[in-house]
Formats: sequence, structure tokens, C-alpha cells
Amino acid sequence: MKFRKLQLKDEKDLLQLLPQLTNRQIILNAKELIRNKNCHSIVIEHEKKVIGFGQIYVCPTPVEGYFGIIENIIVDKSFRKMGLGKKIMEKLIEIGKKNGAKKIDLTSNPSRIEARNLYESLGFQLRNTGIFRLKL
Repeated sequence: MKFRKLQLKDEKDLLQLLPQLTNRQIILNAKELIRNKNCHSIVIEHEKKVIGFGQIYVCPTPVEGYFGIIENIIVDKSFRKMGLGKKIMEKLIEIGKKNGAKKIDLTSNPSRIEARNLYESLGFQLRNTGIFRLKL
């Protein structure tokens, strides 16, 4: 298995993988993800097929300096329970550090118990922030 940066050729595989993460419509533009300098997307490739994905956005703020936001961590259901989710997270944390992040946030649905246990095992702490969202 190989960990690497997202490439344009991965878009087809991701369109098959991402529905395992969410029931929402997948709006994927791999070219835009690659082009965005604040977005760092990685994949796990196995036998020329993408079986895992994750991304971190690293952005500056005027108060706290750089921070990261991890999004869309997914490992194909056929490859779970092999520690690949943890490896994706560790690589994203390292990318955040290399890009100056002083903290990293992520959100996780309360029903995703195993994922939340993984995040806690890596040192993430549940915060009571009352996240607000405006759909545009």
C-alpha cells in the first residue's frame, strides 16, 4: 500500500469511495483540491486503486497563527481494521505541523464511535463549541 498526494487520475476512484462516508451528494473537483495551496489531500493506493482518503486545510488567522482542519477521512470498508485510518491521520497531522499549524480541529458525527475513539487516541479532545453553519 502506498500513501501519496491526490492526483487527477484519482477522481473516479474517489467518486466510488466517498459515498461510504456520507449519504450526501458527492461534489468532487480533484483539480480544485490539488490547486488549492491550503488544501493537502492524500490517498492510499492499493493495486492501482484508491482505498483511502483524507485532507487537511491549513490556514492563517490573525489571533492564533496557523491552524488545521481535517476533513473527509475514509478507508474503504474492505480495508478497515488494519490501522489505515490511523496512518492517514498521522500523516495529516504531520502535514499540519510542517505547514505551521499550532492546532488542528475536526468534526465527527457522534454515531461514528470507532472514528471518535481513534481521534481521542491521537490526542484530540472533544470540545463543546456549539458549531454553527450557514448553507449558501
